[in-house]
Amino acid sequence: MIGAIYGDIVGSRHEFNNTSDPNFEFEHPDNTFTDDTVLTIATAEGLLQGNLWEKNYLELYQRYFNAYPNRGWGGMFYQLASKGELKPYGSFGNGSAMRVSPVGWAFDEITHESCYGYCMEKYYDFVASVRKTTEEAKATASVTHNSEEGEDGAAAVALAVFLARKGTSKNLIKSTIERTYKRIRYDFKYDNFFDETCYKTVSKALAIFHNSTSFDDAIRTSILSGGDVDTIACIVGGIAEAFYGVPEHAKKYVYKIIPEEMQAIVTRFYIKFIDPKFEAPKSEQKDSIEIVNKEHLKVDSVGLVRTNICLYLRENIRLKKIIDENEVKILKWMKELEALEKQDAD
Repeated sequence: MIGAIYGDIVGSRHEFNNTSDPNFEFEHPDNTFTDDTVLTIATAEGLLQGNLWEKNYLELYQRYFNAYPNRGWGGMFYQLASKGELKPYGSFGNGSAMRVSPVGWAFDEITHESCYGYCMEKYYDFVASVRKTTEEAKATASVTHNSEEGEDGAAAVALAVFLARKGTSKNLIKSTIERTYKRIRYDFKYDNFFDETCYKTVSKALAIFHNSTSFDDAIRTSILSGGDVDTIACIVGGIAEAFYGVPEHAKKYVYKIIPEEMQAIVTRFYIKFIDPKFEAPKSEQKDSIEIVNKEHLKVDSVGLVRTNICLYLRENIRLKKIIDENEVKILKWMKELEALEKQDAD
């Protein structure tokens, strides 16, 4: 997942300003995270909640939009979410594929019991894990991208992540994806054509991964490929991490850029699904904080409002100055929260 976030951040300043310079700076001061990162982390939080078939990805994606409304959202997604009315809208864009990489890590313990003589033992069911991975990927897609293209694109990316982390060869990953999803064909060329359709984006991303030699090479080629490069690099980064591992510099950079509430989700996800001994790098963030758009108060539950306010009231010395500067806003939010609670009580 860190690989996907890193790809998004590195690609952020090139999305509408493509570059052909192979020596471009990866960790540039103008980089930031976009909607790709926001929804990737929202998906990770959904997987952390457990009871996977009972959770509501739609609610999570709406909540994360409310908290980060200015992150370069797609047109129809923004139109619906900004009104608090996010719903399936038949999209066949690449938004379903950009946010799905955590699913590729979540299903690794599907076992069955078998009796051999007097011994009852568990065995790992690879096929069931693949099936669960692709089904869950389609579930994350269907809440907005309820089309064959949107769901297949998400499933293909999650499957690629799953197979890559299991040590599957690139050739076998390629043949499995193309055999399973007939309209996805590894297809890569350098161009500046901005194509946001899911089949085209996923085909391009898979081809870039297939031809890469390292994690950094995969990210570099994604940016140089042109078009919707932050999303391409996000998808490629997620698969490349599963295959090559994620470099320490990428991990540190991601934790430097994303807010602490996102860091907490990423850390919990890695400990639960990837590495129980995972240690988050020390925060190197500068003193900055993203003030949540107060309009979310009109569409969120009281509990969510309280959660968002608490992000700014954490006992953190680093944030004290910023909190003081925004005291008026916070006090205003608190009054609105009290009004909402009173309204609910009545």
